[in-house]
Amino acid sequence: MNQSIRNLKLITICLAFGIFTYNAGAQMSNSNYFEPEFLESLNTSIESMPFERENKIKSKFQEGAAIFKSEKKYGMINMQGFEICGPVYDEIHLFNHGYAAVRRNNKWTFVNKQGNQLTPMRYDWVGSFEKNMAAVLYEGKWGLLNEQGFEVVPTQYDAVKVGETGDVWVKENGAWRLYDLKTIEFQDLI
Repeated sequence: MNQSIRNLKLITICLAFGIFTYNAGAQMSNSNYFEPEFLESLNTSIESMPFERENKIKSKFQEGAAIFKSEKKYGMINMQGFEICGPVYDEIHLFNHGYAAVRRNNKWTFVNKQGNQLTPMRYDWVGSFEKNMAAVLYEGKWGLLNEQGFEVVPTQYDAVKVGETGDVWVKENGAWRLYDLKTIEFQDLI
């Protein structure tokens, strides 16, 4: 009886390993996978790409991603060589606190590490995430975007900044005021 249980466990382990190996192979064959030589040599082009066009790495890896260029557009790959996002952007600023700034047709937004856009492409400029917020510029006015893609400070101010402790400051009509994110009220600067 004990021998039968051991044999059953061994068969189960072998089947699980076989399924894992099959799935990993299927994922690699169905995705845009870069050959290992591509990852070893970060600044060279590879002719053996699964694409019909030549791809070139344009950055070092930062937070697990690197920028590549194909034709006149930019995309990102992860450390395993899989695309995070295809070459559809005019400019990319690598990940900072989990989000990369991307520009297309002179509009900016952020993408996460799965390549999903945080907001539609609408901003004229975006900063980097600090204290879970990023400064954004829309039609000449500043606001703050959170990591869920919501404008926690609407884009209606002359300037915005986040203090070291997470305080939010907005500038309107030449005066800086403390912005209360919880009650959305101003506190006058003393």
